[in-house]
Amino acid sequence: MCFIWAEFDDDDDGEDDGDDFTGAFDGYCLKGEIHKALHFHDKVVAQGFQLNQVSYGTLINGLCKVGETRSALQLLRRIDGKLLQPNVVMYSAIIERFCDKGLFDEALALLSKMKDNSCIPNAATYEIIICSLIDGLGKFGRISHALKLVVEMHDRGGLQPNIFTYNSILDALCKNHHVEKAIALLKKVKDEGIQPEMNTYTILIHGLWFCDKGLFDEVLALLSKMKDNSCIPNAATYEIIIRSLFNKGENDKAHKLLH
Repeated sequence: MCFIWAEFDDDDDGEDDGDDFTGAFDGYCLKGEIHKALHFHDKVVAQGFQLNQVSYGTLINGLCKVGETRSALQLLRRIDGKLLQPNVVMYSAIIERFCDKGLFDEALALLSKMKDNSCIPNAATYEIIICSLIDGLGKFGRISHALKLVVEMHDRGGLQPNIFTYNSILDALCKNHHVEKAIALLKKVKDEGIQPEMNTYTILIHGLWFCDKGLFDEVLALLSKMKDNSCIPNAATYEIIIRSLFNKGENDKAHKLLH
């Protein structure tokens, strides 16, 4: 990559905006040559050049992709408040990698640090953590934390999770026998103008049917709401109910649904 240096002569004032280096970092990262990218970074900075957020974002994202999350975090701390202000892309890349590794406390701590530094998380940042908390730790009681983050999204940034994030929360609530809370959340989702989709209703129908009471009337009511909202139940939705009815000896009700 020595051609990069040919673009700068001895009269350069060292205040380039960093765009010229982003391609070099990207090239190293795409080839998995992260240590070369870090060496190149150190050499560039030592020469007095100022890298921009795009260059640092590329480098931090590249470190995360090859599993060098701690190195990415060290670089973030190194530049924070000294070289430039880290942005949401840099924070989110590390947060996502922490979540992938199941390091949820570290992810939440970095989210807190991000907010302390007046870097407002975007919807994608929140959704990464919320879905990871649900998928990784929902069965251990972290659902409430995920719900608090949903509230925080709305209160701090006026943001809303997408329906797929809500589906993850609804599924966790149902699997942990909090069907009533799931139904209340669905109402809130609809009140916010977010349209439930097929999987949303299927999750709730599954939860209603497999809860302790086997709420068949409520399941039928939900099926009716699906149709009212122009969301036609598919074969998988009906299969959940019909198979369960047969298993419970409710053959007449199962046959009615089949016809």
